[in-house]
Amino acid sequence: MVKTKNVDQRACSYKTLDDLSRDLDQIESWYSAGTLTCKGNWSEGMIFDHVAKVFSYSIDGYPFKFAAPMRKIVTLMFKKKIMAGTPFPAGIKPPPRFLYSGDVAAASPDNDFTFEQGIDSLRSVIARVENGERLTEPSPVLGPLTHEEGIRKHLAHAELHLSFIDTTS
Repeated sequence: MVKTKNVDQRACSYKTLDDLSRDLDQIESWYSAGTLTCKGNWSEGMIFDHVAKVFSYSIDGYPFKFAAPMRKIVTLMFKKKIMAGTPFPAGIKPPPRFLYSGDVAAASPDNDFTFEQGIDSLRSVIARVENGERLTEPSPVLGPLTHEEGIRKHLAHAELHLSFIDTTS
């Protein structure tokens, strides 16, 4: 098990969905060239699957919700930073069971997701948003967000996870 807080991550900065899509193209070119490496505990397919699932929950609804006191604390501590583009820290673990309701494990990646399945899943949810679907479901951690805030949150989330995908060339 890799301590992800100690991993030298690739710099990722996504201001728009186009930035994220361009990085996915770059990652796919590394994969095709056989120079792709993953520095964390998840495979590339797992990373894409997780990011896609969490992104789609903002459209379709989240299967879990954190307790109100936790949402309030996290919102006060992190919402402005996230909206300003501060990267998510690595190594965050789900809270103890008493601090949320629902199925937080639903956001966990599928261990068997291949690179192709994962990248297709992430591109699919990006296409949904680009085709007009709105991020209307409240964040289980930050509460209600505007569509634009939701996109910023998901771009920051993608920056964190995709930063563990790099090239050996």
